[in-house]
Amino acid sequence: MTTTRRLLLFAHDPGGANTLIPLVRPLREGGFDVLLCGKGPALARYAAHGLSGDPWDVETEEQVAEKLRNIRPDLVLTGTSADDFTEKFLWQQAKTLGITSVAILDQWINYGIRFSEWPISRMSQYEAHPTHAFLPDRIFIMDDFARQEMRAAGFPDKRLVVTGQPYFELVRQGFAEIPTGHARQVRHELGLADCGQVVTFVSEPLSQLYENAEAEFGYTEHSIFSALYQTLAELSPQTGVILKLHPRENPDSYRGFSGNGPKLAVDQTHSPWEIIDASDLVVGMSSMMLIEALIARKPILCVQIGLNRAENPFVLVRRGRVSPILTRESLAKTLRDGLSGSLPKPSPPPFKEDPAERVLKEIRALLGAPV
Repeated sequence: MTTTRRLLLFAHDPGGANTLIPLVRPLREGGFDVLLCGKGPALARYAAHGLSGDPWDVETEEQVAEKLRNIRPDLVLTGTSADDFTEKFLWQQAKTLGITSVAILDQWINYGIRFSEWPISRMSQYEAHPTHAFLPDRIFIMDDFARQEMRAAGFPDKRLVVTGQPYFELVRQGFAEIPTGHARQVRHELGLADCGQVVTFVSEPLSQLYENAEAEFGYTEHSIFSALYQTLAELSPQTGVILKLHPRENPDSYRGFSGNGPKLAVDQTHSPWEIIDASDLVVGMSSMMLIEALIARKPILCVQIGLNRAENPFVLVRRGRVSPILTRESLAKTLRDGLSGSLPKPSPPPFKEDPAERVLKEIRALLGAPV
């Protein structure tokens, strides 16, 4: 008689949750007993996709070890987080208990610190001593480009497995299911129904995540948004602006941007796909939402005025598919082109096909199950 293998899936950050969500059904349909767990923002992401996650109230490694001893999974599959250490403790304690552990990446950024003894707010300490004290048995990654960058960062090749990014399949499906006319409804709900065009700024909580974001990047989310808003006020004050906040952000951090200038709607309730669908142009720094907008064939601008890093934080710049905007003059010119509709129609970047099936196959292989 075959025993059903139990998989423990865990995430804390929204990106990790997004990557696990499209795996739950295929893994269950593949014959696994899947226990979906989470903390913080991940639980809201699960709920947004109709999934119920078991909430974990754990902070210490011993508390995580107790969870593992009680659940006794055959394999642990996690996201990776910026500050929370639960995933790292899971990998460490899984090793102690003889349980296979896997992390799955969601983005082409900050590879090393996700597996270090430091939270992302202590990036300078990690860069001074770039060691990876927490390593799962395998790391499922997006593509060969990520593999090259992770090799260069010192990760052992035997732990890296290219599976693709499961969330991108969910993104394609999500855009395909948005009904015709829904964009108009979203604009109305945001008070932008009378605006001829709508530009969305995708914020990231840089000031919250880093000790000194301006020193780290040469800009902050606030400095980039300020440049965008002021430039639009000069070029096209009748344009509507959506400020799409990251789930971890506090809307109060953007106080002072209303008044003279484009009509502004601050959003933290609509889904990223709804906001992208309602936008004529999507502007950001290095957010995953820029990639999602390309999947929806929306024009994007990567604005990084003040950038002081040699390595660009946005993967599509590093891959030569997007040119960053680094000056106010360039921003004004490109915005003018974007609002007139003369920007070239974007094409989505190439991604690995069938990522969920690849993950399922790799998990079967790790557990010695029939592939």
